[in-house]
Formats: sequence, C-alpha cells, structure tokens
Amino acid sequence: MILNFYTDTERMVEVPWALTILDSLRPEKLLDTGSVGAPYLNDIMARSEDVTLLDARPIENAPEGAHAWRGNVAEMPAAWKGRFDAVLSISMLDHVGLDSYGLSANRSDINAAPKELLRVLKDGGSLLLTVPFGKSWIGTHGNSGGQRVFSFKELQSLFPETQWQWGVPVFWKLVKGRYAPATMEEVEDADYAGHRAGAVVAVRLVKKGPDTEEK
Repeated sequence: MILNFYTDTERMVEVPWALTILDSLRPEKLLDTGSVGAPYLNDIMARSEDVTLLDARPIENAPEGAHAWRGNVAEMPAAWKGRFDAVLSISMLDHVGLDSYGLSANRSDINAAPKELLRVLKDGGSLLLTVPFGKSWIGTHGNSGGQRVFSFKELQSLFPETQWQWGVPVFWKLVKGRYAPATMEEVEDADYAGHRAGAVVAVRLVKKGPDTEEK
C-alpha cells in the first residue's frame, strides 16, 4: 500500500496497517481518536458508512459527511456506550494525560481512556491501536507537549486480557530513517527518537463479550 502523503514518522507503517484491517472489517460505525491533522481521514471515510472524529482541539480538517466531536478520549459522551463497531487510535494514547495537543496534564486520564475505549465499543468490536514502543518513558515531543513510550507490560496493564482479546502485535524499528519489521525483543529497549518513535507497536484488540468469537 502506498501512502498518499509524505511522512518520515511512524505513520508510514501505522496507517497502512490500520487501513488494511479496516478493509476487511468495513465497520458500520467507526470512531477515530486524535483526528486533527490526521492524513488518513478521507481513506477511512471510504471504509465505513458512519465515521465520528474526536479530538480535544477544533477539528477543521473533517471530511464532508464525518461527525466531528471536540472532547477528551478519557471522558466521552455517555450516549456513545456500545455505539462503535471499531475505534482507531493511531499514536494517540501516548499523549493522553499529559500537557499535550489541547489538554492539560491529568494523571488519571491514562487509566480512564482505555476504559472509555472499551465502553464505547460494541461487544466484539475492534480497537486498532498503535503507540511508540520500547523502554517506559515520559518526556516531551517538540513543541507539541508530553509524549510517552510504552513497554509491553504497561500495555497489558491498560488493556487486560480479562476485557480484551489480543491479536498478534506487530513491531517496527526505526533503521536509517525507515521503519523495518522487528521482533519485540529487538525493540523492547527502544527510545523516542527526536520527532518520531524509535519503535512502534500495532495491535488489534477485540472487546470481549458473551458472544465474542476468536478473531
């Protein structure tokens, strides 16, 4: 898959991964989180009948037909309970709870956000999640504010197997300006690399319910 935008960040692998899965899912109702500036919005409009965009900042790049909602992923509308067949989280969670992208720091948000993502999904719905991966770290990302790198242990704590069915995680490592496929062992000590992740993980998580089938 060839991207229709230029990037030297982890988006070069995150976006094709997510769009490939959406091609097979074709969710009726899709939520994208952290939508401001996202270069893939027109692409997801072609893969779902009903697209909602969420960001703490005004969403001025919303495609025609999308529902734009300004708000915090850690406290989404009560009416969204069980609304979405799929949720897209492309390098969004790594800023949650930090002074970043329109929100003030709130330590509790990083624990509240995964619970909210679970709540707004239907049973059997999919969360397509990507985050910077490696050594656990909190710092800053240029002029955009707070930034995290997650360890696998942290992700397992935020998305426990009692609530989520984990797909097989996919890892990439930054090598000479490009992202190359890697094993978890090869990236577990990765750092953040200036304006981009030194390594990234992508995983499909399915909300468990009484009728959830193995994916």
